[in-house]
Amino acid sequence: MSTHVCVSELVELLPGAVALRPARSMTPELTHLWTPGDPDDVARGAAVVVTEDDVRSMVPWAVAHGAAAVIVCAVPAELEREALDESIPVIAWPPEVGRDPRDLKLAVQRAIIEAQAKQIERIHTIHDRLTQVALAGSGLEELARALGEIVANPVIIKSREHRNLSSFGDGGALDAVRRRAFAHGGTTPDVVRELERRGVFARLRRDRRPLHLQAIEELEMAARVMAPIMMGEAYYGYISIAEVRHALAPVDLMATEQAATVAALILGREQAVRTRERSLRSSYVYELLFGHESLELMERRAEFLGYPPGQRYAVMVLRPAGAGPDSVRPLMEHVAAAADEHIRRLQSRRSGLYAIALEDVAVAIYPAQGEASRGEWLRRARHLLDVVSPVSDDCGLTIGVGCWQPEARAARHSFAQARLAAMVGQQLRGPGSIMHYQDLGLYRLLVEAVDPKELEAFRAEQIGALAEDEELLRTLRAYLDARSNKALAAKRLAVHLNTLKYRLQRIADLTGRDLNDPQTLLDLHVAIEIGDLASPSAAR
Repeated sequence: MSTHVCVSELVELLPGAVALRPARSMTPELTHLWTPGDPDDVARGAAVVVTEDDVRSMVPWAVAHGAAAVIVCAVPAELEREALDESIPVIAWPPEVGRDPRDLKLAVQRAIIEAQAKQIERIHTIHDRLTQVALAGSGLEELARALGEIVANPVIIKSREHRNLSSFGDGGALDAVRRRAFAHGGTTPDVVRELERRGVFARLRRDRRPLHLQAIEELEMAARVMAPIMMGEAYYGYISIAEVRHALAPVDLMATEQAATVAALILGREQAVRTRERSLRSSYVYELLFGHESLELMERRAEFLGYPPGQRYAVMVLRPAGAGPDSVRPLMEHVAAAADEHIRRLQSRRSGLYAIALEDVAVAIYPAQGEASRGEWLRRARHLLDVVSPVSDDCGLTIGVGCWQPEARAARHSFAQARLAAMVGQQLRGPGSIMHYQDLGLYRLLVEAVDPKELEAFRAEQIGALAEDEELLRTLRAYLDARSNKALAAKRLAVHLNTLKYRLQRIADLTGRDLNDPQTLLDLHVAIEIGDLASPSAAR
């Protein structure tokens, strides 16, 4: 960090000095002094010391040679205003201190030495304060307060998604952009788009140091300094300081950069804690779904992780239809994150974990205060589907709903039920459907209680000869659904009654079964349901 003096500090240190028509920025550093007789090529970055008689010619000269400021021994009121150039600060110093440029140079050098001493002291003070914030384990609120008091301007710490994480110094000194940010909880989309168009965020991540932005009139945004919050290649967000009270001096930029480092340490620490907490909570949820721990141990783990004591759950399984094997797990991670946020919002809880991703599905555990009705659980499932659909990449989610369980450790039974309901619902009703375990009916027995090979063998025995004839299968299904009412079945198929009778006779001939026998009708109905379960395209 340089200890040179910026123009505004020099004006404060020289007794009686006045800044005349200062440039848009008074923050350039004065690296050295230039007086008449010095080489022209060393004027860049210098404070050019001139006499009143030379000011008209020397101001344009100083601008052309890249000087930081012009200092002239003169009474401010007597200087010709038209001789001054707005692109460079001009400082007038009363002539009673001496008109000899050498006297002025000596005075300026003393001022610079004094300023450097104060600046070094301030740098140490800033370093000590920000280091204390880091070592004390303080959070972003204390960091924002410390930085705001150091730079004497409003400070906001934002996430990489432009959400407000912490702020300080907002009272009465906000531009329109910052007022809207406070109202919306983060930078508004129009401002984000404009800053992205200007390459601001890309430059922050690339340059990894504070960036000064000029005011943007169309956004009513004051000039500000933004500093990236990074640790290694990890980008956590940025610090934004609006220059609504004064422009930031170089030492303020140093403080902002150091504060960004402290913010990275705080956010990195918080992320590590969240990762560990999530790992513990994931382990607890896995135990709910798959484990066999005792009720006492489950209750102790729940209390340690902050779950309400005695909490009971119903489980929902979200099953995708159109995701490929390589993309299904990442997709389910997004779905589970959206489901988890939704359930925590319903519970008014910031902590906890209520949804996880498995290899092929996402699982949500819903806290249950009591045994809600089947209709209420279906309503909750429909709401959940609406919430997660925007992040599901049109993969065709189906939700299976398990029954509420009276004990937390019995949630695995609800999970098994929900998984079965999701599978059957996807097969029979297709993507976007919701199936409650209680609605499975006969399918509970077909899927859970019987060997699939036995099911296929039974189906082949009953309707094997019809398996390749879709027309006859549709006719048999319509006849069974109409409870053997031929007229109703013909109407539903939109065929003539004689056509229906002809088809039924063909079915009887091919199967060798009596379609007037109740047991035969039951066997055929079960065989068709088995076919629906095995082939979604055949399901109604």
